[in-house]
Amino acid sequence: MFFLELGIIILIILGEIFFIQISIFLILYILLSIMGSWIIPFFTSYLVHAPEGSNELLQTRLFRGKFYSIISLEHLYHLEHHLYPMVPHKNWKELARRLDPYFERMQIKANRIL
Repeated sequence: MFFLELGIIILIILGEIFFIQISIFLILYILLSIMGSWIIPFFTSYLVHAPEGSNELLQTRLFRGKFYSIISLEHLYHLEHHLYPMVPHKNWKELARRLDPYFERMQIKANRIL
């Protein structure tokens, strides 16, 4: 499926370049389509989950630090979200602050950059 999508995108781009005046809107549409089809799921599903974990605490990765905060648009509290799904997004940072000592006791190491 990936190669089919990639082939279609390449054909559209080549058609755009050789047969039609280059349109920034079409290029923008293609880039957003690519982001929506695999980049966003990669960052929101694949990176944050660890299926090899033996329990709920170890099946979701713990992230901390400015770098992860910036690239995730403040959505780096994924483990906290799994443990307490009813807590609204605006309270995740406070929830994380309260749970950090517990995570340390359970020896769950945070992925941290900066």
